[in-house]
This record gives sequence, structure tokens and C-alpha cells, in this order.
Amino acid sequence: AGLESLATGGRLVILGYRPPEVFKKQPVFRVDPIVFLSKGLEIHGSRYVSMAELIQAIDIVKQGRIKIFPVFLFRFDRRLCHPL
Repeated sequence: AGLESLATGGRLVILGYRPPEVFKKQPVFRVDPIVFLSKGLEIHGSRYVSMAELIQAIDIVKQGRIKIFPVFLFRFDRRLCHPL
């Protein structure tokens, strides 16, 4: 869903990783290279991101320095959260 929401020249940024045991499925998505090339899209990610960096990224979004466009909303369930 995140990929479909990107405008021409859009950028998808992926921070952090949760093992499949947490969400009960593999974190996999497919990319159509023709769409990426024709729309000039980018994917950026980090192999090494600390909890402090994740919190900092959330703070930047909260400050309005990065605009988010949610495609799907999910009810938060603390029982599914991974302990820090």
C-alpha cells in the first residue's frame, strides 16, 4: 500500500525491522521495475537503526517536517507490541 501511494518522484523510507514471529508473516513486498523507472521512485532503508533513531524519526514526523499520507489505518493493540 505504501508503494501505491507514492507520487511521481516519490520516496519510500523503511526504518527498522521486526522478525516474522512478531507479525506472523514475512515482511515481503514486490516491486514492478517498470513503475519505478517510469515514475522515478526511490526506496531508502537502513540496516542499522536504533530505538533512539526510530523515536527521533517519529518526532520529526510529529513536528510536521515530514508529511505522512496513511493509506490504511489499523487499531493499535498493545498485546501485539514487541517489548523494548
